[in-house]
Amino acid sequence: YTDIKLRIEASSVSHWFNYTLCLAADLERQLSQGHLFYSTLCTRQYLVYDSGTSSLPLPLSERIQKVKTKAVQDVTAGLLSANAFVKGTSFYLACGENALAVFMLHQATEQAARSILFALTGQAVKTHTLSELNQHLRRNGIAQDTFLAARTGEDRRLLERLEKAYTCARYTNHYAISQEDLFQLLARVKILIRELEHHFEELIKR
Repeated sequence: YTDIKLRIEASSVSHWFNYTLCLAADLERQLSQGHLFYSTLCTRQYLVYDSGTSSLPLPLSERIQKVKTKAVQDVTAGLLSANAFVKGTSFYLACGENALAVFMLHQATEQAARSILFALTGQAVKTHTLSELNQHLRRNGIAQDTFLAARTGEDRRLLERLEKAYTCARYTNHYAISQEDLFQLLARVKILIRELEHHFEELIKR
């Protein structure tokens, strides 16, 4: 490095020509720390030659965009799955299988919440308890004013019915839910999925 630096300084390089000579490790550190000069100029569009012997981290702006793109892809896939469970609810409703219909709503809610949490944190939250999922969402600045927050007595009652659907509707024959409650839950879960998507989009913008 020192030898090359001395040779460049001793050459007859025009004073109009500017250069920065640095070790690959130093450049990697500068890019990783997000320093403005390196993050702005050390990008692919200005790359002249690459020996392929080392792989430098993307500049901060490119890394942020890459992270945002992956997060959006993860949420899009998760919400597609959640909406598929909602369609399953309609199917079981038509068959008169109310317990399975409300179980599908539980799965839709869980899938929507978990996909957003995974997109934001990279962690797969392993719980089927909706109140716990809501706590995780709140810690990440999401879902403080949705159905999962259960701000009214009626929301709390319906959320309790939905919470029980995961175990009771699957493992016992004693779970029952009225058509009225089921249709109310169906409407609330549809709204919840849209609200979670909206909250996520706003968070991504910020």
